[in-house]
Amino acid sequence: MNSGPSVAIIGAGIGGICLALDLQKQGLNDYTIYEMETGIGGTWYQNRYPGCRCDVPAILYSHSQFQNPNWSQTHPPRQELLEYWQELAKAQGIDRHVKLRHRFVSAVWDEATKMYTVTVHDDEKDVDVVTTVNVLVSAIGAFAHPKTPKLKGQDLYHGLLVHAARWPFDLDPVTFRGKTVAVVGNGCAGAQIVSTLSEDPEIKVVAIARSPHWYIPNGQDPTGRVRNSVPYSEGHKKLWNNYPIVQHVSRALTYLAMDSRWIIFPLKNKWLNDLNRKKVEKWQRESLPEEYKANGVPDFPLGAKRFVIEDGYLGALNKPNVKAVWGGLTGLTEAGVEITDGRTFDADVVVFASGFDIEANGLDIRGSESKVRDFSHASDIPQYHGMATPGIPNFFTLLGSFSAPGHSSVVFILESQAKYIMQLIKAMRDDHIPRLDIKRTAATKWIADTQRRADKTVWTKAKSYMRANGGNGRVWTHYPGHLSSLWWENLYPIWSHWSGAEKLSVRQRARKAVFILALLAAAGFGLTSTATGVALLHTLFPGFTVAHPTAWTPAALAGATWENVTTGVVSLCTGITSLVM
Repeated sequence: MNSGPSVAIIGAGIGGICLALDLQKQGLNDYTIYEMETGIGGTWYQNRYPGCRCDVPAILYSHSQFQNPNWSQTHPPRQELLEYWQELAKAQGIDRHVKLRHRFVSAVWDEATKMYTVTVHDDEKDVDVVTTVNVLVSAIGAFAHPKTPKLKGQDLYHGLLVHAARWPFDLDPVTFRGKTVAVVGNGCAGAQIVSTLSEDPEIKVVAIARSPHWYIPNGQDPTGRVRNSVPYSEGHKKLWNNYPIVQHVSRALTYLAMDSRWIIFPLKNKWLNDLNRKKVEKWQRESLPEEYKANGVPDFPLGAKRFVIEDGYLGALNKPNVKAVWGGLTGLTEAGVEITDGRTFDADVVVFASGFDIEANGLDIRGSESKVRDFSHASDIPQYHGMATPGIPNFFTLLGSFSAPGHSSVVFILESQAKYIMQLIKAMRDDHIPRLDIKRTAATKWIADTQRRADKTVWTKAKSYMRANGGNGRVWTHYPGHLSSLWWENLYPIWSHWSGAEKLSVRQRARKAVFILALLAAAGFGLTSTATGVALLHTLFPGFTVAHPTAWTPAALAGATWENVTTGVVSLCTGITSLVM
């Protein structure tokens, strides 16, 4: 089989692995994944901080076609997730296509050859490597650029500075015993780090927070358990191993439960958001330490910022070896940190759990009419379905704008987008298409429609990374709807939206017409082949006869009532069923 267009994928994280799996299923084996790190895994390879674990159930954070029946717990630690994805890549032969320590430099489109000249830097050999490919895919995701604040006195500080997203391989928290660690940030990473370090009474922790979050209790009963994750019993694992269908059903139920949470995000459902918010607020206010009580409960709706699983964090803030400090970090001293009210705290180690620069636009990709760097920020890049930019042909993105989930698993979205991009590349092979470029009109319309929906969500009610212009602009990162809706949008390409796919567009319209005619024929056959069907047609359209279908005249149609129409719908289903059966 023809291996198809040559494909360069930037990033060997979950997105790159999902795309590689779909390409291989279609015999599209001429692909290379360039990864700047020393291992496969993306986010789960880079984030090694203490307590790092998934806040989504593992059963939904794994590939739908490659389930793991041996998860140790519902929300396993980072190492277990990393091993799952690395072992999957190895088992499917994807690792043979990966070039580690190869950092993407640039890609330039050649309109004459319909190919990209891609330059990557081999960090091991310290040389640039140049190649040409038909298709380029960015699978670097949203969390590629850690945000480290520039602080006064940074050169004076004598201790150790660490960013949570770039935790050194050899930095064992055990070495913090007898020392003080200042953790800056109270989001997902900050909460996990503080909670984990506080478990060792020999480590003193200064937990610095400047903005409130909603913390989600562990399980249905906030006091029921310390940790959000629950271990799986050996019997549970045995059941999943012996009866895989049970795990698939469990996954489906988990998906439905998580996707149902979308209901609190639209502003029109404020009453429901308020109802849930009151429950969480009461528990959170009672759990916060005295230092946080005045500022630690948000005044914005649930979900306006990313949910943070509590996972022992609020309990940690009340421990004797933890000092809870409310205020923004303004600078460093020789011995520690300084916050907005002028207070200083000694710290041997300062950990920045300050998140990522989501709007960073670091890719040097030059298309036929546009360049990625033509846009000042990633939020300015127009992306159709979060995957394609007008004027940059044969270039696709995983997890672009309006793609992130606010209430469920990112893996579901990555699988959906990977299948969509695979269909584009497969069509290029099967129909000998050298160039696909999303039409600007299609992209503009999709973005405008999606933006209108995003503007009607709780995400507009708080400053966060979900919004452009430093958190104060429009919402641009998250998909405003149920994931089932996103899945439907990405189920197959609408070829009329793509320049270069004109023949496919004609074929798609023809198939649609044939399908509609087939339904009508099925209905007609079913209705006219049974006495019941004929009777129903007479009821729906007085004057209709089987011998003379032309009796579907305006006069006959005018005689139809709403009751006739209702009966007619049943008739249509009867007709279709008769053809199928």
